[in-house]
Amino acid sequence: MRRNLVFAIALTLAVVLATSGCIGGISAQDYDAVVAERDAACAECESLQEDLDATQAEISDLESQLSTTQDQLAESESQVATLQAEKAILQSDLASTLSNLTATQDELTIALTDWHNAESNLAIALAQVADLQDELDVSQANVADLQSQLNTLQATANALQNDLDATQAERNAIQSQLTDTQAELATAQSQLAAAQAELAATQSELATAQGQLQAALDDVEYWQLRGDPQRFASLQELEDWLAADDTDSHEYIEGEFDCSEFALMLQEHAREDGYLIDVVTVYFDDWGYDEDGLLWFYFEYDWYCSEWPYIFGGYHAMNRAVIGDEVYLIEPQNDAIDFLCLS
Repeated sequence: MRRNLVFAIALTLAVVLATSGCIGGISAQDYDAVVAERDAACAECESLQEDLDATQAEISDLESQLSTTQDQLAESESQVATLQAEKAILQSDLASTLSNLTATQDELTIALTDWHNAESNLAIALAQVADLQDELDVSQANVADLQSQLNTLQATANALQNDLDATQAERNAIQSQLTDTQAELATAQSQLAAAQAELAATQSELATAQGQLQAALDDVEYWQLRGDPQRFASLQELEDWLAADDTDSHEYIEGEFDCSEFALMLQEHAREDGYLIDVVTVYFDDWGYDEDGLLWFYFEYDWYCSEWPYIFGGYHAMNRAVIGDEVYLIEPQNDAIDFLCLS
């Protein structure tokens, strides 16, 4: 009955696994059902093991009783041997007494008395032998009955062991199916985790793009509200604005915050205040000092003088301001202004 039930459970699990395999996994409900059936099989194995242990204990008890009976039988046989030895001695004494019968009547009387005593002892001994024989017969009958019970219990134990082996085999089959199911579940969970990670990355990229879009929209709205940036109306307005701006107070950090960052910061500050200045890059071909001690530079467009302190013979980022038809270069690191040309 148990084997049929476990076979039905295994068949049901096989159908569930076959149908669930078509969709790439197994439901938690099916998984829980498999685990419950495995636990039931394990419980049945434990129950059968308990029955086997109880039967083996009963066999041990019967074997102990058999050993006790056999010991009693051996003791009875020993007593019978003793009585038989006594009987032999008495018979020997009787023969000796008969041979000496002619000696004296007194000896005959004593011999007869001894004979009667010997016969009496023999009768007692024979009665004891008969009693011991009866006990031996009863013990042998008990031994035969116990042996029959032992054989029956051994057969029962063998049947229980066969049931236990069958149940263990079914349990192993269910455990194998459970292992396969767990592997499929782990694969599905791994795929789910990968999909969730990909979704999280996509959501992060979307959030970043949305933030950038919102920043751009805010920037557009800001400039729509402020209107287009305007050129400085005069050189004085430019000088006043540079005096109020704090870009030149920023620390120069080689490779981190150098001429490019100064020029871009000054342009951004001007834009925030509604002014338009450009970021330009100039290349200095030559340099020196004039008769007044001012530093001069030469590049391909024009000569000009200034007090700008930096290393020459390369590119340098600066700002350009157009005021009317005049073009000025601005050094954002110290707010120095120099007329460049007419536009």
